[in-house]
Amino acid sequence: MKLQKKIEIYLLAISLLLALIAGLLLFDIVIDPLLKSYFAIQSQREETLQQSREVLKELSRLEFSIKGFYYLNSVFPSNAEELDEKTKYNYVFDYEDKGDSYNVKIRGNVPLSSSKKLMEEFNLEGKLYSTDEGFLYLFPIKKVY
Repeated sequence: MKLQKKIEIYLLAISLLLALIAGLLLFDIVIDPLLKSYFAIQSQREETLQQSREVLKELSRLEFSIKGFYYLNSVFPSNAEELDEKTKYNYVFDYEDKGDSYNVKIRGNVPLSSSKKLMEEFNLEGKLYSTDEGFLYLFPIKKVY
């Protein structure tokens, strides 16, 4: 009986050690990569959101500057330097005549988070189209006669 009890205790200890090893392997193989992936995605989302905030802030300033430049000079600026705006990112301006107004198009090569909440935060009333490679922001300006 004593020998059988000792064997049972040894087998119990071995099974507990094997369970501990299996748990560590499970953590190392399954759970740890999932956690790393989750935190990498979270940090990438935060970076994208921060970059979107910066770009939308610049777009807000550019929209205001373009409108002011047009209403003062009756011509459109060709680039951001003409507006005396220092921008972190590069933008391309395009203007389309729509009869009694112009559609101003600002293109950029930065992907944006185009949430309504962010656009309202920066007082952007135009339309924002975003892809993984860039964005297009459209807003109207009434003609000056």
